[in-house]
Amino acid sequence: MLDGFLNEREKMILDAAKDLNLTKDEIRTLRWLSKWEVETVCNICAIIKKAKECGLKEG
Repeated sequence: MLDGFLNEREKMILDAAKDLNLTKDEIRTLRWLSKWEVETVCNICAIIKKAKECGLKEG
């Protein structure tokens, strides 16, 4: 992925999910979600962080 072309919300979501082994489709979905309003993006990032803290393991 080219960081120079990512907007701030894309960076927020992808940084939150960086330690997860995501498929290309999952990454594409996260990038699509990043186009939503900033409050939604912040909530998605918080959910990912909480899931990681609770020991979420990949599928």
